[in-house]
Amino acid sequence: MTEPHETEFKLHALRPIEVATVDATLRELGLPIGTRDRRDQIDVYLDDAEHGLARAGLGLRLRQHGQHRRLTVKTRGSDTGGLFVREEHEADWAGDGLPTSAGELPAALRDLVEPFVRDRPLLARLQLSTQRELRVVQHDGRDLCELVVDHVTAMANERETTFAEVELEVLDDLAGTERLAHELLQRLPLQPATADKPTHALQLLGLDTPPPPAAPVLPHTPLVEALPPLLRRHLTALQQAEAGVRTDRGPTALHSMRVAVRRLRCLLRAFRSAFATDVVTRLLEQLAELGRQLGHARDLDVLLAELASGQERLPEPLHQGCALALARAKAERDLAHAQLRDWLRSGARATTQAELERALLAPDPHAAAATQPLDAAVRQVLIKATTAVQRLAGELPAELPFAELHTLRLATKRLRYLVEEFLELPGHDRPRALQRLVDLQHAAGVVCDHEMATRRLIEWLQPGAANGEAPLVAAALGGLAVDHARLARKARRAARKTLERVDRKKFWRQLEAGDDDDAILAP
Repeated sequence: MTEPHETEFKLHALRPIEVATVDATLRELGLPIGTRDRRDQIDVYLDDAEHGLARAGLGLRLRQHGQHRRLTVKTRGSDTGGLFVREEHEADWAGDGLPTSAGELPAALRDLVEPFVRDRPLLARLQLSTQRELRVVQHDGRDLCELVVDHVTAMANERETTFAEVELEVLDDLAGTERLAHELLQRLPLQPATADKPTHALQLLGLDTPPPPAAPVLPHTPLVEALPPLLRRHLTALQQAEAGVRTDRGPTALHSMRVAVRRLRCLLRAFRSAFATDVVTRLLEQLAELGRQLGHARDLDVLLAELASGQERLPEPLHQGCALALARAKAERDLAHAQLRDWLRSGARATTQAELERALLAPDPHAAAATQPLDAAVRQVLIKATTAVQRLAGELPAELPFAELHTLRLATKRLRYLVEEFLELPGHDRPRALQRLVDLQHAAGVVCDHEMATRRLIEWLQPGAANGEAPLVAAALGGLAVDHARLARKARRAARKTLERVDRKKFWRQLEAGDDDDAILAP
């Protein structure tokens, strides 16, 4: 999916600036002006009471000039020396008033906004009344950029301020527009902007509320205080990925969303004693259901990638069959993604997710483990998770059967997530042990991925054969299944070697002790 981007240079005026002065400067530079326009517009910026959109780096704006009303969502994007590059999504707004919830927004904008505000009301946070003078600047017979001079009155919380800006939106030539911006900076009382217009306005009004720096994770912090920021980090990753899934930005967004769900489930399982029993049970069930809904679409993404990469390993006469299978897989994948997007947008799911997010960030202060120091709680869960992986590794048969290896892989992944989560916590320094865990998870994962590919292709082949699938397609799927079975056997040999390196007393003691100093590991 190609995202619409806005590329513009933003220059703040150091003192009042007249458009006639800017026009005279353009004449001095030999740059003709094409279209001219003047308009008065009112922009109202919306957010929820918790500043969910601001924290996510999004701006939601309703702009009105004359009878025309248009909603815009912009990302914070990147800025370098006054150059701002941002995503910009727009839709007409037919309502008389302001939208009061994400559910009222046009579909394309709702998908970008709703993951960050859920069911919380949208509120007017800032109003900008702007007198805008627009010029289309030309160079060598083509439109170079749109240049606007904005005189802005900003109002919020019964405060008011004014400022002026010059913006140059690139139309045809980034380098040429940059040279023009540099000339204007040299000739006029301007400086490169360091913030977008609403952020600059809030700063001038004394209402800018940047997020406070994250408090350091300290060993003695009570669990009830330490858990919410840890969970919020993965919840934010989940929300960002969900916006990508809902706007169809490809397999990476879906994969990131699944990883965020897994990490949340891992933390919640490990520290479930910090929540009321009924609450944590419900949260784990809701996260499990979210994981299941994501899983089918993700499996088809993987199958499509397997078919695409496996085609070259087949004999040339089977390439046509593989191409037909690819077309079928793509159709099924597209349908699964569409069904997933519909489910993510459904009212029932929106309500459930809003409840989940509130409960997830509110451990029970009266729970048994609520006041336990973080360091002690972490040590307990790491010992428990390490013992589980050690037991599974020790019980694993030499032939590494799929079911048992898959169970070990999942346990290793959960232990890895916990080690990564607390890697910088004093007394929990395990970098070398972490790398061994990563190696073990990867080695087991390669085997399991090829095994799953073999099974998936065979399962996919059977309905196709029953429905009279073309012989070339059946042959291609069978050939790929055999190929993955061969790769799984090869990967098992590598996994055995990795397991032998990992399944040693020193390694398990490193994980439990949280220190890489060999001296303290000596029996």
